[in-house]
Amino acid sequence: MKMLFIFFLPLFFISCATDIDFRIPTNRFESPETNGGFLRGEIDLGYESSQRVSLTEIWDYSIFGIDYATEVSDGTYISERQEPVFKLSLGILSRLDLFTRSSYDSPDMYGAKFQFWGTPRLAKQPGLKMAIAASIGSDTWDESNLTATNPDNQNEIEYDSELTVDAYDLSFIMGYRLTPSFLTYLNIYYSNYNADASLTKPDQTTHDYSSDTNTQGALLGIQLGERGIVKLEAGYSKTEDTESGAEDERVSLGASIGLGW
Repeated sequence: MKMLFIFFLPLFFISCATDIDFRIPTNRFESPETNGGFLRGEIDLGYESSQRVSLTEIWDYSIFGIDYATEVSDGTYISERQEPVFKLSLGILSRLDLFTRSSYDSPDMYGAKFQFWGTPRLAKQPGLKMAIAASIGSDTWDESNLTATNPDNQNEIEYDSELTVDAYDLSFIMGYRLTPSFLTYLNIYYSNYNADASLTKPDQTTHDYSSDTNTQGALLGIQLGERGIVKLEAGYSKTEDTESGAEDERVSLGASIGLGW
């Protein structure tokens, strides 16, 4: 009887949640080499580690199929995720690239990379390489009729939510090309994601939430190939929300495949 009670308990007590959250990537797939010339470029598709920052959750509880309570949590928390990423870079000058990267549930980033030491990727020459990179991004997600409900009843409560995230990212990258098709690198980065969110209930009561989240980390990477490019990264990151005090430390793992021209 005890085992049957434990088995059926989840059927009697059910909850579901809807989050207002965003992602902070902790992989970069950024080597110390620029592409090497005007409109020389590289395109990459990858799978990266990221930090999910949740500003609030809407919880709906049901006991024995009867809507019991709906509540909104106010605590910010940070957790790890794995997400897809797209990146495109184009050369403007021999030592200057412009790039964009698009990650799931995160602002699209637009930036530039300047290589101040060593030869660019197009030369394929062994030696020490060093570069700096900076990017910025901003996005707003506006969701109407955000609902918290249980499928066993018809008592839905609708909310309106809006989330705005402004971000910037800074990197110092150094590495060494051993052969025309093998490069190792270290990427040390810092990013800031500033978020503001609002949640409006049906009675027009509005709750405001904010986050000022800093992430710093270091990534070790290898790059294989000349035209077809594979990148593998592993590293450490620490993320902290200065407003709530929430923080998280993680090992970051990621991989990408790409094409250079």
